[in-house]
Amino acid sequence: MTLVDEMTRSSYEKDTAKTDPMELVSKSQEFSEQPNDPRKTETNEPKITSRYVGLMLCCLCYSFLMGYQMLTVSGYLLLKKDFPGEIRWKERLVGVTSGAAMLGSIVCGQLSDKIGRKKTILLSGALHIIGSILQTTGVYYTLPGRIFVSLAFGLSSVAVPVYLAESSPSKQRGYAMVLNQSALIFGLFFSVLLAAALSYIKHESWRYLMGFALIPSVIQFVGFIWLPESPRYLLQKGKLDEVEKEMSSLLVTSNTEEIKIRQDLSGGLEKTSMFHVWKRIVKTPCVWRALLICCSLHIIAQLSGINVVMFYSGIFLKSQIKDDSIALWLSSIPIFANFLFSFVGLYLIERIGRRKLLFFSTLGVIITLFFMGMVYLRIENQSYPVTVFEDVANTSHCIKHRSCLDCVSDQQCGFCYVNEPSLEVINGSCLPVNQEMPSVATGRCNISSSGNQNSILTWSHSICPSNLIFWILVGQVLYIACFASGLGSLPWTICAEVYPMWARSQCNGIVVGVMWLCSWLLTGNFLTLSQQITSYGSYFLMSCITLVGLTFWYVYLPETKGKKLEETEALFSKPFCFCCKGDKEKQPL
Repeated sequence: MTLVDEMTRSSYEKDTAKTDPMELVSKSQEFSEQPNDPRKTETNEPKITSRYVGLMLCCLCYSFLMGYQMLTVSGYLLLKKDFPGEIRWKERLVGVTSGAAMLGSIVCGQLSDKIGRKKTILLSGALHIIGSILQTTGVYYTLPGRIFVSLAFGLSSVAVPVYLAESSPSKQRGYAMVLNQSALIFGLFFSVLLAAALSYIKHESWRYLMGFALIPSVIQFVGFIWLPESPRYLLQKGKLDEVEKEMSSLLVTSNTEEIKIRQDLSGGLEKTSMFHVWKRIVKTPCVWRALLICCSLHIIAQLSGINVVMFYSGIFLKSQIKDDSIALWLSSIPIFANFLFSFVGLYLIERIGRRKLLFFSTLGVIITLFFMGMVYLRIENQSYPVTVFEDVANTSHCIKHRSCLDCVSDQQCGFCYVNEPSLEVINGSCLPVNQEMPSVATGRCNISSSGNQNSILTWSHSICPSNLIFWILVGQVLYIACFASGLGSLPWTICAEVYPMWARSQCNGIVVGVMWLCSWLLTGNFLTLSQQITSYGSYFLMSCITLVGLTFWYVYLPETKGKKLEETEALFSKPFCFCCKGDKEKQPL
């Protein structure tokens, strides 16, 4: 049997390969004791050190920075009032995030195997610093800066979870991964809060929003310089002395004899080319099965509409509320719910297991998506009529529309109406939009043209006004509560622990690349999709897609709770339909 074949076999079949190298401390203590030593009855758990705490804090800082940078562009477009009106420029600024991040994540798999997890993360930190400086410099440097930041997204979204999982004991790994996701969500929340606070500053407040990212960028870059390389990566490269040194700095002690055994099994893999790694992945059923399931986790998580709810909720609120500052404050409510309920997942992940938590979380997402679809259906059924016909509309095809729904469904038209204190909508008219800046009203809704500074006229170019805004917020909060408690963090947790070491970086790079691709496809085309099948139809569609994913996971996804990284490979070594055959080792729901 060749070395490659030996590594392909399940490591749990060998007594010498059962021990997690991050928990070898317990073995060294056991060997040093006498057979009748009463201390042997105590739990042999590895204890973390202050350096591991520092490692965890730096990883959390990275995730906070990533979350913060994701939403700064939304606040930037709102705060910079004199932003050039070209719609294509704005679309590039928003759309470049997913494209560059996808490229960075695909490259990261090979890069982190070649230069190491730590150096890859440091490279990501350098890109964050450069991008933050460019974004703060000026309007036409924002797009290049966004490209640098998005490339950093791709690198860190692969390297940080892998580095954290490889450096954590199995008992703490689930907590570490969920806490890492919570830090990202807090970055999203903080970004919206800061944008709302800065909206009261009238002069170049966008520079403070973009420039703040420099602070965590520098902190995490400097912090990672003093952190160790991943012990498992060093083990893969055969650097035994460094493995023991770095592992001892993260845990209490280590066992050299056990490390040598694993080093013998993993030796020589550092010279394997990317082509041979992928050839081996295809020929190893347990790996491509795990890869397929992990891709499904991230695909369904994105197609369930999390980014749609997060990003487009602000558009809905701003269409109902005149004050941009109030709209920003209100849009922070769903994001705060995302942050708050991520700690529910942190509490439950090691108590009820991955499968149960994912099942109940996804079921809640399906129900709340259906609920929001029903609310949007009610909104569109109460569409207000067009009763006022203005001269400015006579030369456009907007004059033919007779309801608010028909009007806003046309990208070239917007709805102008009188918003009574009783929340009733009267005197509605359908007018052509400003093609450069659709949010700027035309006709009588344009204050500068009407001269009425106290006008209660309201302009909407994307959605019809409704008194059901409260129920939309309720639906968003419930949806995000269900998503954040499981479906938001579990794909990252599971995908960081189901691959063997030789395939971990390559597979995670592909999985995260697929995630960014799905994110771009949905968020970049959601408005078009809503126009084709209506808003409520879009939510019903996302609910059905998520239901398909839940059914697939119920049949094929095994439980990884409490499994060492070296043992999870065995979970996918059986036929792909093993979960539906009543396998007794499967953790039931």
